[in-house]
Amino acid sequence: MSEHLTALDRRTLIAGMLATSAAFGQAQTGWAKAGAASDYELARELYRYAFPLIFFGRYRHNSLTGVDVITRQPMTANQWSHSNRTVTPESSGAPQTDTLYSILLGDLRQESLLLNIPAMDGRYWSIQCCDFFGSTFAMINRRNTSGPAKVALVGPHWRGKIPKNVDAVYRSPMPWIFAAMRIHFASEIDRDRMLTLRTGFATTRLPGRIAGQSSASKIAVPSSRGADPLADFKLLAAMWSECPPPSADRAYMQRFRKFGFGPGAMPNIDALTAARHCQEDCTG
Repeated sequence: MSEHLTALDRRTLIAGMLATSAAFGQAQTGWAKAGAASDYELARELYRYAFPLIFFGRYRHNSLTGVDVITRQPMTANQWSHSNRTVTPESSGAPQTDTLYSILLGDLRQESLLLNIPAMDGRYWSIQCCDFFGSTFAMINRRNTSGPAKVALVGPHWRGKIPKNVDAVYRSPMPWIFAAMRIHFASEIDRDRMLTLRTGFATTRLPGRIAGQSSASKIAVPSSRGADPLADFKLLAAMWSECPPPSADRAYMQRFRKFGFGPGAMPNIDALTAARHCQEDCTG
């Protein structure tokens, strides 16, 4: 058993974006000038940098209090929500016509999560695990995990004891995760066989307790953008404290200390009140 560290290097992506921006002569409002930027420009940089936290904050709340937009099914934290609809030209965000999706929002704040991988029949399947910055830290699939197997997903500060029957351990950089499972089917008849196999992908909490419900009242509740111009920044402040950006991004986060969005800082939304007003020389 080994602990896998396969997170996507987000800093490399950011560096590439900066290089592309500079190549097209757009660096004047980008990262290169952030230190000398106006409050408005700096707030824009903060929004672009941390938008994944805003997106997942809204997505998590909407999915756990209603119906998930991907599976069209109700969702409970730490339990799979399965899509049963074959993709059609009218479907959005799911291009594979021979794959059904399942979504898991994992709450790793207190305990680790155990994924049960059933014995499969050779068909394609994969489970992509991302943190709330959208970085993939685990890609569990038939190439690296043969069923039946048990896989543990643990949070960034988890120091518990893993049972001997666990085959692999993946550590998330954040206490909440988004996991997307894809399973292939070749025909409508094969689809029925696949649906039977899919029931074997169960979740439990270590040590062995059935995955319980996570109350939506314990997570950030987004406000309406139409009613509050700073709604996204207020949500970001909550998410920043709950799912802090990676420590490897400290150099980037130093830019946002003025608004309290720095390493280990407590965000101050009041400091953003003036920043949201576009100045006369603002180009949008």
